[in-house]
Amino acid sequence: MITLYLDDLRFNAFHGLHYEESIIGSEYSVSAEIRFQSPGSVICTIEETVDYSSVFFIIKKHMAKPTPLLETLVMQIAAEIAETFTQVREIDIKLVKLQAPVENLNGKLGVGYAWRRTQG
Repeated sequence: MITLYLDDLRFNAFHGLHYEESIIGSEYSVSAEIRFQSPGSVICTIEETVDYSSVFFIIKKHMAKPTPLLETLVMQIAAEIAETFTQVREIDIKLVKLQAPVENLNGKLGVGYAWRRTQG
């Protein structure tokens, strides 16, 4: 099993339930771990792997679409990655709102999602 890492990708986006979030936006960090089966003993071509630049553009596309719930957003990202790359077996995504609009918050808030392909 091979693991592909995309770590701490930064986006300014307009996700959230509150009106202010759709106007002001916020800074987000997205990290993903994608595990897939290698087709052979050694990967020699891009067709034999999961292209991390394609995964980045999937994440970027979804981050550009305002979504009320971060839970929905990470599930949609995982679904498109899994649909695009059928060799993917597991996806773990972490999405963090770096400056959440919560009074007296000293830290970060976010969601994580673990997707697993069912055997079938």
